[in-house]
Amino acid sequence: MDINLTAETEKALKELASANGQNSSEFAASLLEEQIKMRLFSAKDGQREEDDPEALARTITRMMARTPEERKQAQEQTMQSCKPRHQIPANKTLFDMVAGKWPGDETDEEVNQALERLS
Repeated sequence: MDINLTAETEKALKELASANGQNSSEFAASLLEEQIKMRLFSAKDGQREEDDPEALARTITRMMARTPEERKQAQEQTMQSCKPRHQIPANKTLFDMVAGKWPGDETDEEVNQALERLS
């Protein structure tokens, strides 16, 4: 099957796929499958999902019924889509990056003043 996309859409698809650790074909297929499943599931009741007041309850039920493997895959996809502001070096942990960085000799007043300047 061939699908024609605009250059802009194709670029966005490649960026999203890369952020999810997939190639663009795999990512597009997973998006299409998800949309088709959602529409077929809601079509069983004869309603479009956006018009269906029970859509959220059914979605929650589907999520709660996922297998441990499906949950792990969903977590991995979510974590891959969240881009960290700073990369943690391979030989460090998050704790290593923050532990000991706050001098801790500031008074409460100094901390409050700094927070007010930031807000």
